[in-house]
Amino acid sequence: KADPALLNSSLPDNQDPGYIARYWQSLRDITCPILEVRGTESILVSDDIIQRMKNANPKFSSVDVVGAGHVVPVDKPQEFIDATRSFLGIPNQ
Repeated sequence: KADPALLNSSLPDNQDPGYIARYWQSLRDITCPILEVRGTESILVSDDIIQRMKNANPKFSSVDVVGAGHVVPVDKPQEFIDATRSFLGIPNQ
């Protein structure tokens, strides 16, 4: 799991309105399908943000991985692989 101490200080790009506006515009501009794999124990991406992302781009989809923190591939690697394989249309082995 991610160290909570690392989450206590905000990065400039999480506070600067210019950065934030560019991130949202970038999300709107993406033309290919997008997958967000979110750990249910992560406090960084709220349900409200997921909904805003879905509203910003109709090609956005998300999957929640139970028991994972912010870094899903580290916390639950098989579940991450399964989610991405499904998204890519690759059958599980």
